[in-house]
Amino acid sequence: MKHFGFFTSSLGKLVAFIFILLIASSICFYFVELKEHDNGSLLNSIWWVIVTITTVGYGDIVPQTPLGKFLGVLVMLSGIGLVSALTGNIASVLVEKKAKQRKGFAKVNIKNHIIIFGWNIYTLKLVQTIIDSNTEDKAQLVLVNTLEQQQREEILGQLNLEQQIHFVYGNISKEAIIRKANPQYAKVIYIVPQGHLSPNEADQETIYCALAIRSMAQKIPIYSTAALSDNQPHLVRAGVNEVMVQGELDNQVLGLMGANPSIWSFILKIFGDNNNQALKFEHLGPAEKEKTWGELIERLPAEKLPIALCKLPRTIALADVLDKESALDQFILELFKSAGQKTQLGSQRPDVKINPSKDTPLSHYDMFLYLKTC
Repeated sequence: MKHFGFFTSSLGKLVAFIFILLIASSICFYFVELKEHDNGSLLNSIWWVIVTITTVGYGDIVPQTPLGKFLGVLVMLSGIGLVSALTGNIASVLVEKKAKQRKGFAKVNIKNHIIIFGWNIYTLKLVQTIIDSNTEDKAQLVLVNTLEQQQREEILGQLNLEQQIHFVYGNISKEAIIRKANPQYAKVIYIVPQGHLSPNEADQETIYCALAIRSMAQKIPIYSTAALSDNQPHLVRAGVNEVMVQGELDNQVLGLMGANPSIWSFILKIFGDNNNQALKFEHLGPAEKEKTWGELIERLPAEKLPIALCKLPRTIALADVLDKESALDQFILELFKSAGQKTQLGSQRPDVKINPSKDTPLSHYDMFLYLKTC
């Protein structure tokens, strides 16, 4: 029955009535005016009804009989009211859809987007960092939280990115709310502790959210923050790829600042805003992966100081560990596939190799980090 839901709405009923009027009037006009004509056809009759209903009136087909003229009057009078009502209903639907989107009640039908579940005093900085790091592809962000509309308007005003940011209003632990964000088609997902909850309650909601997301999107990377360190392993078991604990890095930095006050200035230069950020990354292309670290260093310009190689997370399959040149290994792989057995062995976590030796091959790495020098 849900497929006929459109026809139960006021717009659907109006469209159905116009369609019935079009068919009935076309048939009547054909038999009254066009049936005896040499060039008369049902198609010409439909054409006459359409231009009459819309009050266009080209005049290429004109009723000649009294009954045909009476039918034309009825169609014209019906058309004036029905077309006006149709235009008003379409406008109303579009306005209502836009209002739902602004209030966060509508489903977000986009792909390859970034989702942030939850909100606290640090989330705006996270949004700004994501935007600054994705300037080339203009990443679409979906923010799922319980912020009031006025707060959401203030966020849009601060960021000036209304076309890139979408809102979904509701509890982040509810599956119906999570589905509205389209997580199965997301590029990456972040979950942050809710600022209005106690630390333990916030982590519980984050865990519920992660479990629900994993049931819908098994392969999308999820990154989260834990309010309490005791809840970090629970978040990992819930399917979060990487978990940071609030305040953990802050305390480490404070400890280093006591020994060397310039550490904070160094961190600010490394992780400043996008315009002044010294730490950058660059993906390795197929040609570069055939080289070594030493050869990469030689080809880079002076303003790029390479410091590390990076491996992105990936799924490890049986085909990755078996020899493609070995007939026995390929036979084993075919046996697994023909038996319907999964060939996935596990997942490889992201890894970083700082200051590798010059003879390190780049074939096993995905990108490199470098410092942008002045």
